[in-house]
Amino acid sequence: MQKNVFRAMGLFAVSLCGVATAAQLSPDELAKQSFDQLLLRCTDAFKAEDREKVNNPPQGGYVKVRQTDLKTNYDITRTQSLVSPFMGSLSVSRTGLMTERYPTREEAEASTNLIPKILIVNRFTFAFQSGVWVLKDHAAQSALYKDGVPERLSAPVTYTPSKKGEAPVSPEFVCAFG
Repeated sequence: MQKNVFRAMGLFAVSLCGVATAAQLSPDELAKQSFDQLLLRCTDAFKAEDREKVNNPPQGGYVKVRQTDLKTNYDITRTQSLVSPFMGSLSVSRTGLMTERYPTREEAEASTNLIPKILIVNRFTFAFQSGVWVLKDHAAQSALYKDGVPERLSAPVTYTPSKKGEAPVSPEFVCAFG
């Protein structure tokens, strides 16, 4: 919790620093620069998950898991919209490593045999509105590994962060707090 508070304070400080130079940038430069900052926050948030931890799955037993091989891809597109003059897309993929299932937490923690089990892909769509990136859509897909190679991706599970009358989820929330 304390880590998230410090991260939020850092994001607030970064956003204050950007205000002074925003007036000097063209709309294209402002959109690109702020998306680059968003990309950094997202990458940092996903990298924070790249650590080993032991889980107790519903099927029983204990497994050590870790996410690795973080890859990002993004694009910014100019639109004809006055409300959302730019759209941004961000794709984040990583491999989920896992040990076999062990009867005790201690055995899982001691295991060093982490093997690729799942490819996880998250796709985010943002709209640039009033000088900030607003999350519009998030889709998650996964593929199980078979013989060391990921199989076909699953159908996307889509999360729409805003409904009529509700404020959209901010990119800072998505990328700073996972």
